[in-house]
Amino acid sequence: CAEAAARNAALARGHGEFVVALSAGDRLHELAVYLLAAALRRAPGAVAIYTDDDRMDGDGERSAPAFRAAFAPEQLHALEAIGPLCALRRECVLAAGGFHAGYDEVEDFELRARILGALPWRAGLVEHVPFIALHRSGDARPRSVASLRAASERGRVALQRSALGREASVLTTAIAGVYRLQEPLPDPLPLASIIVPTRDGYRHLRTCVQSVLVHSDYRAFELLVVDNQSRDPATLRYLQQLSGTQKVRVLRYDEPFNYSAINNFAVGQAAGEVVILLNDDTRVLSPGWLRELVSLARRPDIGAVGAKLFYPDGTIQHAGVGLGIGIGAVAGHLGLFNPGRADGYLHRFRLRRTLSAVTAACMAVEKRKYLAVAGLDQTNLTVAFNDIDFCLRLAERGWRCVWTPHAELLHYESKSRGLDDSPGKRERFAAEVRTMRERWGERLAQDPFEPRQLFPMLNDMAFAGHTNAHEPWRE
Repeated sequence: CAEAAARNAALARGHGEFVVALSAGDRLHELAVYLLAAALRRAPGAVAIYTDDDRMDGDGERSAPAFRAAFAPEQLHALEAIGPLCALRRECVLAAGGFHAGYDEVEDFELRARILGALPWRAGLVEHVPFIALHRSGDARPRSVASLRAASERGRVALQRSALGREASVLTTAIAGVYRLQEPLPDPLPLASIIVPTRDGYRHLRTCVQSVLVHSDYRAFELLVVDNQSRDPATLRYLQQLSGTQKVRVLRYDEPFNYSAINNFAVGQAAGEVVILLNDDTRVLSPGWLRELVSLARRPDIGAVGAKLFYPDGTIQHAGVGLGIGIGAVAGHLGLFNPGRADGYLHRFRLRRTLSAVTAACMAVEKRKYLAVAGLDQTNLTVAFNDIDFCLRLAERGWRCVWTPHAELLHYESKSRGLDDSPGKRERFAAEVRTMRERWGERLAQDPFEPRQLFPMLNDMAFAGHTNAHEPWRE
């Protein structure tokens, strides 16, 4: 209570346009205030501006750099997601009632959740400066488990009471200070249409279908299995069997393989409010996978929602998609080959994250949004990058892309599988790379949702050794 009262007293006496709350022992970089002012000049309507930070001990040794990314609402789902150097517009702080008592150690988080959680998600309201402008004290004493849990619970209560929580329930996770929001769903539940294309894939298809039918605790779904010219007798017999199965419809697409066209065709036949694109070589691991995807996809600000996918050996196959990496330097999977239960840099593998794209191996989107952007590009991107292009087109319409670790599936895609070396497929892939570069060239150059000071090496984060902070004095 004394901490909040002291901060409110200082707030009342101050006259600045922005407020920064620092802790004893914090050290500002000599350019910190300048960088905040420069960011405000670029975005004069900003409500908040935050920077990167690290730790510095009494001898000046620096460690634990926290490189952050462009703001998205999911950054309010963790105590440490934004960091200590965050300038808030003073009039907004006052309008929100200043600092509230009873949130020892999480006062800043509680205030940010109250102010930023009520904002619409759009450019220019919250700005990130990619520069380590603050050094936290590195001499802090180790915290007890009980102390960490108590602070985490205060953070959960703060998030639940803020505008961010809406009607959602805020749950703690296995990581102290990291939270999960469970969005409410209407009664009756909205129908989800799960679309599974296949061709002669009996072995994997049977596993996929059974896992969906048996292990999904969300039962308001239909399963559309789209047969693309199967000839294998075992597959044909299984498809015939599925035709008489409750909740399953078998559709026939008798044209040459075109992943985009197959899914567009099936979406046109779907009766559900939400469509789920799902590869036939996947298997459901978490019973709540469909509930998680549907509840997020129905959010008015969200377009595509992606799941956490694992290889059969338990390592990560997909924790979202980053731009400018991978074969062709167009896009690649994040988290690739990391241990399945790894936290990742700043808990990135345990947090819902806004990203540039997710894979269509398991992707949820409202049918109306899918149709609003004319679906997948079946003319120029028949096989590769159609999901990346689709996510970027959704973003152009104001619908952000979200990856969630709370929908888990196994993906049997081979780790060692490379590009098909046939001349025709090499030519097709090269044409799709050209399409993406011509359409999204500048967007592919720098992914705003991946820290600029890092780059993926086998999708494990490593230091890139530079910053991209705006430095006009160098111009």
